Amino acid sequence: MLPLNQITSFAEIFAIAITALAISYIFTAFVPKKQFFKQIRPGVFKPSLSLFDVEEFKMAAMIGIPAIILHELFHKFASLALGIPAFYNMSLFGLAIGIVLRAIGSGIIFFIPGYVQIVAANTTPWQTFIISFAGPFANLLLFTGAILTLKYAKLSSKWKRILYLTKRINIWLFILNMLPIPPLDGSKVIISLFNLIGGIL
Repeated sequence: MLPLNQITSFAEIFAIAITALAISYIFTAFVPKKQFFKQIRPGVFKPSLSLFDVEEFKMAAMIGIPAIILHELFHKFASLALGIPAFYNMSLFGLAIGIVLRAIGSGIIFFIPGYVQIVAANTTPWQTFIISFAGPFANLLLFTGAILTLKYAKLSSKWKRILYLTKRINIWLFILNMLPIPPLDGSKVIISLFNLIGGIL
């Protein structure tokens, strides 16, 4: 088993926390917005001065944090399970892009939260496959869980919206990350599979 300081550190926990906060803000773009004007009596409206809605932020956090953070943590813990140290590195620039685009209401959602650094001189094709596929697999699990919960559970309208968005976002993230284009996970998965097949043949 790896020592605790190789599993996590204060700096890594801090980076994950900052990433989670940034993601929650960015994902408010997916949450249905409240009206810009509030009705104070029939036919009379006043501007809503709230530029930051706590409920929207909380809903966005429930959608965005699992989709992004679990993706990265599945990479990390798959690597640790194979005995290979791994650390999450936050991308301040990548998150800043998403925050700015969200702040100006661009309608474009684009950001790079960070990446998991694998501390190994080299890995076997099988190890590379497991570590690379673990992240998209987390999104696939969230997608499947959302579908099953929506189908079989009795939910409030709020939770139906959360799970519907969870379903859509996670299948999109799964497909995007599985594209065989470097540096996406899909390219590493495909290359490792070719190497595995080549080794067998």
